Amino acid sequence: MNIKFLQNNEGDDWDIGDTIRIEATVKESEPFEAAENADLVDPSTIEITITGYQDNEVVSNASMTQNSTGQYFYNWDTSGLDPGDYEIEITASQNGTAETDDEWIRLTD
Repeated sequence: MNIKFLQNNEGDDWDIGDTIRIEATVKESEPFEAAENADLVDPSTIEITITGYQDNEVVSNASMTQNSTGQYFYNWDTSGLDPGDYEIEITASQNGTAETDDEWIRLTD
């Protein structure tokens, strides 16, 4: 799975109040197959959790929106949040198997 943060060309810092589009790409591949050769697939569920300072979840297991086969997004409104580092965790599940990927993002004043 691949996670991307869109609409930010200046690095990993975002301003509080920004709406950040978070995208995830889900691919199914055979062992030892190059990721670029894998097929896009739709999992049965794909959810996002965003956790801030002291493990405070600001988004809990929210469903992501499908853009096309294997491509999903979530628009995160950061209004009213505190500055700091936030962990973005996306979990895709299919046939009893789950895969989780995470990234970090920083919100500034």
